[in-house]
Amino acid sequence: MNNAGVLSRSCIMEEISKVDKWTGGGLHAQASPGTNTSSPCYQMITIKDGQFTRLYPPLNPTDADRALIPTATITEDGWACDDSTLIELTGDYGDVSIGKIAK
Repeated sequence: MNNAGVLSRSCIMEEISKVDKWTGGGLHAQASPGTNTSSPCYQMITIKDGQFTRLYPPLNPTDADRALIPTATITEDGWACDDSTLIELTGDYGDVSIGKIAK
């Protein structure tokens, strides 16, 4: 058995570097973990009567919907995309190294 069943950080990083299109099974807009690139696209969701409900953007947007956030482009699959929403995180986030993962 390769590596005696231990999942290594290097193995995970190597495999993640190959992923260029990922949506978490449709949970979020497409990102590229392999290049550490996030998506500028988003949806605003709320809970109404115990159900997830879309607030923005609507699936069939009108010109008024598009004008609500003029810097956003609404995609055909229901995402609002706006590069101005991306920020670069800088700073000291502590030790984020991963140790040995148990079986």
